[in-house]
Amino acid sequence: PVQRYFTDQASEMISAKQRHRLARLFIDLTVVAPSAKLSNGVAERMNRTVLDYARSLLVEASLPIVFWAQALQMAVFIYNRLPHSANGGKSPYEMYYGYPPKDSDRIKVFGCTCYVHEEKARRDHKSKLDPTARGCVYLGPSPDDKRSHLYFNPRTSKVLRSTSVVFDEFSPGGPLVENN
Repeated sequence: PVQRYFTDQASEMISAKQRHRLARLFIDLTVVAPSAKLSNGVAERMNRTVLDYARSLLVEASLPIVFWAQALQMAVFIYNRLPHSANGGKSPYEMYYGYPPKDSDRIKVFGCTCYVHEEKARRDHKSKLDPTARGCVYLGPSPDDKRSHLYFNPRTSKVLRSTSVVFDEFSPGGPLVENN
């Protein structure tokens, strides 16, 4: 749970409405000097680490910058499940919940090519011998449930989720995006 809220005097963060909301949730508000990176060095370092993870994910998958939000979400998912020496070798997930993560098997290669089963009504060709899956780009586990995965469908240009996914973790999905 959040116990203290730090802000750098941004007006939207210290408004009366925000102060009232924080007080209602019993969260202490601490206002620091603007641009005081030295006073919140731990947070700045964590932000840099997560951004480095996200950048690496995008580059490795050959994906364009428009997928930055999904890369950042996946970077945080990975970061929270890795052990840290500052936590005595425990992950942030384990420190918060009290037990190690049970969903590490859901981590697949971000941006890899994946094949998602398409219902017959949504297929371009409905012959029995036509492919029943479409090549898509894997974007990470769905935050909404414990079974489904997020993927980008290059044909529709939409981010969707499904439980019926087969992964080709050795093939980056960037070319699928470029070809459409």
